[in-house]
Amino acid sequence: MRKFLSVLLAMAMVLSLTVTSFAADTAADAKAEMAGKTVILHTNDVHGAVEGYAYIAQLKADYEAKGAEVILVDAGDFSQGTTYVSSTKGADAVTMMNAAGYDVVTLGNHEFDYGYAQLKENMSKAKFKVVCADVFNEDGTPIFDASYTYTTKSGVKVGFFGMETPETQTKANPALIKGLTFADKDAFTKAAADQVAALKDADVVICLAHLGVDAESAPYRSTDLYAAVKGIDFIVDGHSHTVMTKGEKGEPIQSTGTAFKNIGVIVIDDASKKIESNSLYEIKEDTAKDAEALAQAAHLERKPYFYTILVSGVDDHNGGSDTNILVAVDAENDYIYGVSIPRDTKAVINGKNHKINFAYNSGGTALLAETISQQLGIPVDFTVTVDLDGFAALVNAICGGVYEVPISMNYDDPYQDLHIHFSAGMQHLSGAEALKVVRFRHNNDGSGYGSEDIGRMQTQQNFLKAVAQQTLTLSNVDKVGEFAKIFQQYVDTDLSLGNLAWLGKEAISMGVDKISFSTLPNEWRSPYIYLDPDATLELVNQYLNPYVEDRTMEDLDIPS
Repeated sequence: MRKFLSVLLAMAMVLSLTVTSFAADTAADAKAEMAGKTVILHTNDVHGAVEGYAYIAQLKADYEAKGAEVILVDAGDFSQGTTYVSSTKGADAVTMMNAAGYDVVTLGNHEFDYGYAQLKENMSKAKFKVVCADVFNEDGTPIFDASYTYTTKSGVKVGFFGMETPETQTKANPALIKGLTFADKDAFTKAAADQVAALKDADVVICLAHLGVDAESAPYRSTDLYAAVKGIDFIVDGHSHTVMTKGEKGEPIQSTGTAFKNIGVIVIDDASKKIESNSLYEIKEDTAKDAEALAQAAHLERKPYFYTILVSGVDDHNGGSDTNILVAVDAENDYIYGVSIPRDTKAVINGKNHKINFAYNSGGTALLAETISQQLGIPVDFTVTVDLDGFAALVNAICGGVYEVPISMNYDDPYQDLHIHFSAGMQHLSGAEALKVVRFRHNNDGSGYGSEDIGRMQTQQNFLKAVAQQTLTLSNVDKVGEFAKIFQQYVDTDLSLGNLAWLGKEAISMGVDKISFSTLPNEWRSPYIYLDPDATLELVNQYLNPYVEDRTMEDLDIPS
């Protein structure tokens, strides 16, 4: 597949060079063809078909070469649908839309699939404007700007406002959209009418609507909106995956279908400042693609059934993320690989140098995952935060852990009421005792592992593997209910029950021999641990990279 994409990219580059050469000979004629026109190219319901962004980027370049000014817009549902975008909770969709050069978008119901907090995080990375007039925060303000006026170089003012389907209230997980209000009934119509009034100075008013035309969506269809609200010049529609250039009664409504089946084209005459035509540009196998956007899509192609999970052990008694392990699950090749991230690893957090575990103190699991993702150049697909008391409870549930304590341990901390005293050798440990062993860093006299955190992480990795071996045995099958209660009480995660069931099934089928651990390659230079960039890149590509294409040093961001 990677070779195919490379060939395709090479072909696209040759094609672009050919087109460029031809254009140089006919530049004057080409520029005159669309001079004095503004072209709006639009998409809807892309649903993760990220290679399609190369089509719209190339079409934009083609129109610009003909002298037109081009605006790129989308009517929602770009964040979900394939592993390209779902595995990063929509973030990679934003990356591709930035690369393609989108200007204005509205939201679809699937933008809320990962929760409002994740949506805000994704949109904070957007280089385009987000408009949504009918979804409100608890204080009654729109969650994003309700409308936006795009003024072209020729002075045409194009006003955009966004309308989200009220069906999102029932299609999205209620817990993930708690506190949000989706306008319905009269409030729905009023939200649109208010924005038409607010855009009174615009030459053209366009609604980016994720409403659709399906009968079951009445009375919140795009056709219903156009009938109820005067002053809308055109509706770019989505949601129902309909292919149309006008409504049933001739309404100025256009929709492209889904997954780049078509690209919508709206042409505005700059002199009259009116829409003069609209049409659909059908995407075919031989449709030209922009080489840069195609390369970006190839860079984001995911391996099948490969996921990354950040597992963090949190000490609620003292605060902070005490243990962080990035786990790669490769179900296609039957392996689970965990990489410990030293808590003293140097990281840039909120613009300042810190130890990486400060990210949890500063911004919780989300900031910790973002910081790790930025350093390693790969996404963190899911997070699991475990209270250390939960670790102890799990060990007790499997009737203790049989483990060889690597060194004699003698440590006392009266402040924490923590006392660790074990002799080296095979031990049967209770949950509380196991917790002490994996937390141990050095003895009272300063002796111990030699390299405190590194030695401790090796002990943690070995103990986790021993616990996994005992947990996955048939003798513990009847304790699933007890495990579930521990999980419910002590674990915070964005993995669904379905995700967890799948992961458990895969782990059991692989067996403990397919579970391995290591530590990010590093060097201690007080007060930080510094990652070795070259060795880290090699480890990432060998074990952690969920993408088909190898990461490069440009993808990593390791502080020096």
